[in-house]
Amino acid sequence: MGFHTLVANAHALRALAVLTSLLAVARPSHAQARFGIQLGSSTGEYPIGVGIRECIPTLDHIDLLASGFLFFRALRVVAPDLGIDAAYGFRPSRAAVQPYLGVGFGLTHYPVTYRPEWYGLNLFSGIRFAPQPAVAPFLEVRLKIRTGGNTFEPGARLIFVVGLLF
Repeated sequence: MGFHTLVANAHALRALAVLTSLLAVARPSHAQARFGIQLGSSTGEYPIGVGIRECIPTLDHIDLLASGFLFFRALRVVAPDLGIDAAYGFRPSRAAVQPYLGVGFGLTHYPVTYRPEWYGLNLFSGIRFAPQPAVAPFLEVRLKIRTGGNTFEPGARLIFVVGLLF
């Protein structure tokens, strides 16, 4: 991993930390933000990802999601991926299973291409399970549609995500 990749990863993680901190301050006082971990599998050049997520309840049935992934290619090259999304839950929050749909903005940095920035629209659907109050597993399918940046990557990527919110 080269120096530029390390610098890009550090900047991406710092931006994610600032973004989630700002969102946590903006939430209503009665809402409780949940932090989590996530694993992903992408159809792009970087197939495996690990990351973090913060889920911040805002309005009735609407959550803000701030997430960050590090996608790997051959465990040597890392592509940081940041996203800020809004998700609408279809069932009351007390239900054992809560399906949701969402939309947002994403930014990915590919360190080995000529034009490494890849930004675009996030469209996703998922299911959040609530077997106990402390841990909420979730499954999600994301479609990342490129609207700008790197012209060498395909116009869209599909990402399958599984994770836990604490």
